[in-house]
Amino acid sequence: MGRVLPRGPGSTVTEMLDERWRRDPRALDCRRERGDEPNPDLNHVRRCLAACELLVVQDIFPSETSRFAHVVLPAAASVEKAGTFTNTERRVQRFDAAVMAPGEARPDWRSSRRWRAA
Repeated sequence: MGRVLPRGPGSTVTEMLDERWRRDPRALDCRRERGDEPNPDLNHVRRCLAACELLVVQDIFPSETSRFAHVVLPAAASVEKAGTFTNTERRVQRFDAAVMAPGEARPDWRSSRRWRAA
């Protein structure tokens, strides 16, 4: 699309919403992230989410953010997938799935290739 990827760190959720309000980016892909929780100005958050040309939300249950989504994808809960968690001390913990994910729920890394907008 003619853009160069930035070399520095990415934006926080609050910064992304502010960037969205300035019209860049035009789309957001939220995976298990509540855009409303870290921001004290909920009206600003709602305006930003409503202004998205495309908002994709992947989560294990409906949320305030998913109310604004154009596409909602089912996610697998942490006990329904295998992988690793890394805490703020950079300690990595490996885990195995305890149960199978229901229906079409998929781990975060698989979802974007599996579904197409209707």
